[in-house]
Amino acid sequence: MRKGMLIAAITTLAVAVPVAAIALSPPKSGLGALDEQFFRYANFSSSTSSTTFHDVTGLNGNTQCLSNGLTVQVSLVATGAPFNIRVRDTLGASHSIFFPGPVTVRPGPNPTPVSFLFVLPAASNGSHTVDVQWRVLSAGTATLRKAAMNMQFQDCV
Repeated sequence: MRKGMLIAAITTLAVAVPVAAIALSPPKSGLGALDEQFFRYANFSSSTSSTTFHDVTGLNGNTQCLSNGLTVQVSLVATGAPFNIRVRDTLGASHSIFFPGPVTVRPGPNPTPVSFLFVLPAASNGSHTVDVQWRVLSAGTATLRKAAMNMQFQDCV
């Protein structure tokens, strides 16, 4: 009886401890000494019916010298057809899409506020151009009524 209880207790611990450790550990993380911030905002009406990603006019930014990761918070008020939004980084001739990649917004006829955080965890040192991009999912037109972006990063120096 005692031997069976001991085996059951050891088996429970052998399973529970790693599961608890995995549950408490973030899948990916980064650390940086943020010392730079850049933001843009606009009260405008901008529409798209394109199914190809393209820049949201006015929602872009540049870093002079970036070290470690980069985060971009994007907040929008939208109406119309469902659309994807993403953030793209350009360093020289190379392009990277921020995590989590394209996200879907389904606003409908009423103004719908949404906000997303995009992360580029391992950005190379250098001058980066960041663009917020969007596209409709299929037929229809999506309209942005208001938009804002906020970039935070660590400078190289």
